[in-house]
Amino acid sequence: MKYMNIKQLNKFFAAVLVAIAVMAGGCSDKEQQTSQTAAKEQQKTAVLKPKEEIFGDEDIFNAPRIQFVYTAKDGTEEIWSCKLDGSDVRVSVDSEFLLLKGATGFANRQIMRSPDNRYIVASMYANDTIEKHLFDLKTKTKTVIMEGGMVPHFAWTPDSKHVLFYSDPGLMDYNVETGELKTRKWIQSYGFYIIESGEFVAVLENGLQYYAPDGETKTRFVELIDENMKNKFEKLEIRKTVGDDGHYMTADGKYFMYYLVTGFTETMDTIKELYVIDMADPSKTLHSITNDKIRWIIRGFIPPQVESIYYSAGAIFDIKSQKVSYIKGLDEIMMKYMSIFNTRGSK
Repeated sequence: MKYMNIKQLNKFFAAVLVAIAVMAGGCSDKEQQTSQTAAKEQQKTAVLKPKEEIFGDEDIFNAPRIQFVYTAKDGTEEIWSCKLDGSDVRVSVDSEFLLLKGATGFANRQIMRSPDNRYIVASMYANDTIEKHLFDLKTKTKTVIMEGGMVPHFAWTPDSKHVLFYSDPGLMDYNVETGELKTRKWIQSYGFYIIESGEFVAVLENGLQYYAPDGETKTRFVELIDENMKNKFEKLEIRKTVGDDGHYMTADGKYFMYYLVTGFTETMDTIKELYVIDMADPSKTLHSITNDKIRWIIRGFIPPQVESIYYSAGAIFDIKSQKVSYIKGLDEIMMKYMSIFNTRGSK
């Protein structure tokens, strides 16, 4: 089955409007021309709304997908998803569902889909504060899991039963089945992942600290920035740490990507050194790239090829050509808080 992307939908929509204007009986040439002009102007500002995303539909969830916040020209926000090539655009959370529980819009940072694709968790502006909201795409219900606190990153357990995030008073653990919210032992990090094995992987200044599934017992440390790299970066007087949002680990824990700022162009764009690591042998780097076009927040890549890196705002960095392109059909709409989901078991 083939699907139309946003550009194709808009062209179809425009053609229908123009056809209706032309076929209108009893109109003069001037009136017809006016109607056609009005139809074209309406098409410029209108986006034909995609179909609804149906939880559990195998035709929708047969491959990895991109999730993002779509913002209409009137400021209305919705959560949409599509395939990696921009086709099969779907509405995951419409504006009415989004604004339940007093929500007025998204706070900053990424929205996170659960591994089973059923839930989305996000930080929302609501009731004069920032709240953490859980969207159940199966039952079409929303739950406020916490009021107040910071705007965190979220991490799901592999079974989709728990979502973890940093907030006051610590590392919070919400059970989606019981509704219980508890505080866990703090894990110091610049972001962390829970991979398919259940292990916690904390991103530190110079490497990755692994914890057992209990989130407390340290098991191993993988050094990414050795003394030679530290000396090089200190000599250049640039940031040595792995930056928050500047890293990404695949759900199976097999690949890790991060970048370091290594300088600036004449126009003050940052130049970054980007590394892609195969965690089966962290001493060997799959890719090492220095490029001033690597400037967006990393949102994912698909193993095992690791040929393209997806960034925020729909940008794609091709590793081989080192050129930047945009997701076809979505390059003319506002995309925020993009992420890749439904990747578990992808080949």
